Amino acid sequence: MENENSKIIDFYSGYEGDPKIIMETSENGRTISLQIWDGYFRDIFDNVPSGSEEWLGFNRDYQQKRNAFGPDHPIVKLDDVHEYLADAEANAGKGIDYAETREVTKNVIGLLKFAEENHLAVTVHVE
Repeated sequence: MENENSKIIDFYSGYEGDPKIIMETSENGRTISLQIWDGYFRDIFDNVPSGSEEWLGFNRDYQQKRNAFGPDHPIVKLDDVHEYLADAEANAGKGIDYAETREVTKNVIGLLKFAEENHLAVTVHVE
């Protein structure tokens, strides 16, 4: 529930029952939370690198079922926000077919940029 100490950006409503990815950052007691349907996340980060590229950030975690995407779905603090931001920006540049997925991508990048610029932690988990 949103209140004066939180901002929830909802990209999950209507997909109840499917996995939900939650990305959060906090500053001065105020939490910003992205709640994302797994289908949007899959559209963005389910890309297999071509050639000599290696998986980084969300692509690596999602493909290899690591960190928040592992079997127990722990709450994970991103160890290198810049790596995840670079990964999100690279995926955004590969062309995304659906307007809703582009909007989710824009918000993921925005949250990560905000966190990086303000030296804030970002947590991710799957419900």
